[in-house]
Amino acid sequence: MIIPACGGSPGAGSFGSGAATTMTITVTSIPTTGTVLVGATRQYAIEVRDQNNAVLGGQSATWSIVGGGGIATIGTGGLATCVAVGTATVHAVGPLNGSGVNLTADASLQCVAAPVLVPTTMTIVVTSTPATGTVLVAATRQYAVEVRDQNNAVLTGQTAAWSMVTAGIATITPAGGLATCAAVGTGTVHAVGPLNGSGVNLTADASLQCVAPVPVPTTMTIVVTSTPATGTVLVGATRQYAVEVRDQNNAVLTGQTAAWSMVTAGIATITPAGGLATCVAVGTGTVHAVGPLNGAGVNLTADASLQCAAPVPVPTTMTILITSAPTTGSVLVGTTRQYAIDVRDQFNAVVTGQTATWSIVGAGGIATITPTGGLATCAAVGTVTVHAVGPLNGLGVNLTADASLQCIASSGNPAVVIVLTPSTVTVTVSALGNGTATTTATFLDAGGQLTSNGCPVGFATDSSSIASVASTGLTATVTAHGAGTTILRAYCTSGANITSLARVQVTSAPLNVAKVVMATRYVYFPASTQSSTFQFVATALDVNGVAVPAAPMTFTVTNTGGVASGPASIDQSGTVTVAAAGAGGPFRGGAVLTATSGGQKEFGFVTYGDAGTIRGQVSSTTGQYVGGTTATATNSVTGVVSSAGGVTNDGYFYIVGLIAGTYTVNVTGAASGQLQTFTGVVVTSGQQTVVTMTPFAQRLRY
Repeated sequence: MIIPACGGSPGAGSFGSGAATTMTITVTSIPTTGTVLVGATRQYAIEVRDQNNAVLGGQSATWSIVGGGGIATIGTGGLATCVAVGTATVHAVGPLNGSGVNLTADASLQCVAAPVLVPTTMTIVVTSTPATGTVLVAATRQYAVEVRDQNNAVLTGQTAAWSMVTAGIATITPAGGLATCAAVGTGTVHAVGPLNGSGVNLTADASLQCVAPVPVPTTMTIVVTSTPATGTVLVGATRQYAVEVRDQNNAVLTGQTAAWSMVTAGIATITPAGGLATCVAVGTGTVHAVGPLNGAGVNLTADASLQCAAPVPVPTTMTILITSAPTTGSVLVGTTRQYAIDVRDQFNAVVTGQTATWSIVGAGGIATITPTGGLATCAAVGTVTVHAVGPLNGLGVNLTADASLQCIASSGNPAVVIVLTPSTVTVTVSALGNGTATTTATFLDAGGQLTSNGCPVGFATDSSSIASVASTGLTATVTAHGAGTTILRAYCTSGANITSLARVQVTSAPLNVAKVVMATRYVYFPASTQSSTFQFVATALDVNGVAVPAAPMTFTVTNTGGVASGPASIDQSGTVTVAAAGAGGPFRGGAVLTATSGGQKEFGFVTYGDAGTIRGQVSSTTGQYVGGTTATATNSVTGVVSSAGGVTNDGYFYIVGLIAGTYTVNVTGAASGQLQTFTGVVVTSGQQTVVTMTPFAQRLRY
């Protein structure tokens, strides 16, 4: 109950304008009515009005509790707090009214005790995801309890004691409620919770169905099961692949197979069902595997990169190059010439990154050279020899090369002629790019002597569509743009009327030849009184393995054995002819056939004889084996030893003219020193017997 304040006499003229007349107590907290729980608060305020019933703002009061001592307290701001059960009166003393008397007002505050919440119902809930359905063996499900009071409100912070009613199906943490499936079946989760109003523990049960996991192929990767598992693979070598298939639980599924193929043709082959890849050419191929169906009914696939590398090159030959311009002729005293080495392997391919130790051989004081850099400097007139000691060859001996250096004096007289060296610049333009070549200007005086008293030189071509030119000092670099012939002009930029001309010839080249492939590599000719012929067919291929029909092919044959009555010859169609034995009697021996195109070579082999022949063949056709292999055949009956009739550059050997019988063949690698023995090799007169050598690990050469 809120009691309004009383003022003085209500008679007319008793109050001045705007004087406080009435005051009431209001509740500004929520709820504004009803009882207040012990420990809770209620905020009070006053509302003061004047004689016109208008609210006067900014009014304050003095607050106190009247009656019911100890039931409630109130602060200076009107905030009352219930401290015990009962009813108290809130009293407010406000501002003065028009008669000079303080306005007062009262309000009733009823404090009541808080209700007792009693746990009444309890259910088991799942707090992990998914919350429903079966659980795989070894997987878990998290349980908790939901306890509600007599008002169906959730009581927080409630715990339970957990157990499994059915043993063996699953386990559960007694205090945490984390269940783990241990076997296939259905178990009952039991929870014992808090006491209810009758002093009895609430309980609840839930069913847990544990099922065996159904593996579904989900991911597949390609793995290498051969050694080494990483890095490049040499041409002719193999790498074994397999698939690793995992299910939805990331567990490996055993016994999975795949269908194998090579995405990139020509680099490698692979067994469709076995996954054994074999490198056949230099390059990078993609191994593709099609595996089992996944859960969506689609075959899993995976790819792996296979890089096929050339066999390890062995430095075989070395020559000295001049890398500064001019590349020919003499060198003026006081000037330099830059030398370098060109090292090639057993296949005549350039071996890059090779260095040499340089020295000058001859009269001292004529020239010097940097020992590691190969930069020669002429110091006096004369001729010396530039000597280079390069890398070790296959026999462990350093390669060496020499070049002649002629040092001459400059006349010092004014130049009257510019000389371009070379005077004809040949450049090639092809589908692979625009070639370049250089020419260098030197000066001659009126007596035709070299002189350094020249001028700054500029260069220009008559046709930029055929070739363009850029220069550094006295050296011009010509770049090809189109086939044809144009003129390169050299002139003094300082105004002197001295010029020179050079011819620039640009030729259009076909695609580079990267490989030569011969259809048939070996032919055996038995002894006969009639000449015999066979045509070898060779094809030039570019870097992509595509035939280059316009590439010229040159055939040569080298007789490595036999007598004068039985040589082999070849024409440029690839037809090899072995002459008849004639009256000279039986002949025996062999010949090496070479097909050459674009600097690349491929070998074929011819043997001929009047009796049995053993031919040895390595399991590769890439030419990575060096000559010098030792091959012998020992007759198991007579003990007679026969040596190889010839050893080719890629590992073929042949032993001809053998008496029919059984032999033991020993083959010792020229570079590796490895020995392979073939026992029980049967030789039949007039026929050839083939044995195949297996390359050793790391491609050790025979």
